[in-house]
Amino acid sequence: APEFLDAFRGYGTLQTKSDVRMPRVHVHCFGSKETQAPQQLMQRCSKALGCTLDATQHKVVIHAVRDVAPKKNMYCVSFDLP
Repeated sequence: APEFLDAFRGYGTLQTKSDVRMPRVHVHCFGSKETQAPQQLMQRCSKALGCTLDATQHKVVIHAVRDVAPKKNMYCVSFDLP
């Protein structure tokens, strides 16, 4: 759940070498079936991380995992830690 991403706050500041690749995170969460769902999910993840996720820079990929209710899907949000 995006709410647990706060555990990664400041993780990037622990890296001492600039050539070290940051870990890739996969977060499963529920969201509406609206067309704005990807933006809403990115906002939730950004809020929990305490920084803005950039779709290109952090290689954000959001896909629907399954239909769980008439107006709700389960999604997987994958990105490189900022």
